Amino acid sequence: MVSKQKIPRCLNLFKNALGSEKTYVNYKWQLDQFLAWNKLEHFEDLLKTDDKSIQRLLEDYLIYLKENNSANYIPSIKLIL
Repeated sequence: MVSKQKIPRCLNLFKNALGSEKTYVNYKWQLDQFLAWNKLEHFEDLLKTDDKSIQRLLEDYLIYLKENNSANYIPSIKLIL
């Protein structure tokens, strides 16, 4: 029997809130990049963080993206975060 890796509940809720699989794949990739940049291993780690800390992480990440990527990249990441 092939076992499927269990999707965390928070990610499952996120996936079900989106309209298409393509959108989910794009948003999840961007979320994975955000987590990796912040050295967070699990989606739940972000949920355990207080609001002010999340705000600061987002601001720092957006500054990083602005300095290191195309300006067109920023609007799409802001949609999910």
